[in-house]
Amino acid sequence: MWRSATEARRFVEDELRPAGPGEDTLCHAQLLVTELLTNAEGWGVDVRSDDGKIVWCELASTGLARRQRAERRA
Repeated sequence: MWRSATEARRFVEDELRPAGPGEDTLCHAQLLVTELLTNAEGWGVDVRSDDGKIVWCELASTGLARRQRAERRA
């Protein structure tokens, strides 16, 4: 897999640019892959049989949404 965020961003650009996604979409995709590399506790890529890929990640939750719901009920 990638050894650095720079390498990951370059990979995303190399893969997406030929499809003409637009600069905003390209920048967002590069940001997302950087976040996966630097902030996700676990992540991976599952290769699909139709030549597609699924990128997944696991992020720790601080329980903020649950606390906010409880506060609204109180």
